[in-house]
Amino acid sequence: MADTKTLIEQAHSAFNKRDIDGALVLMTQDVSWPKAARAGDSNAVPCSGPHPR
Repeated sequence: MADTKTLIEQAHSAFNKRDIDGALVLMTQDVSWPKAARAGDSNAVPCSGPHPR
């Protein structure tokens, strides 16, 4: 089995390519997905919302 860093990189790569099946095959069956935050709800997702330049 691949090491943790490799698994995370592969999962991120698949997810970014919109290859959800490819990402899920790398995860356990009991993976938990939080609900997506609503647009403009900067309290729902850490580091979201307006950012100073």
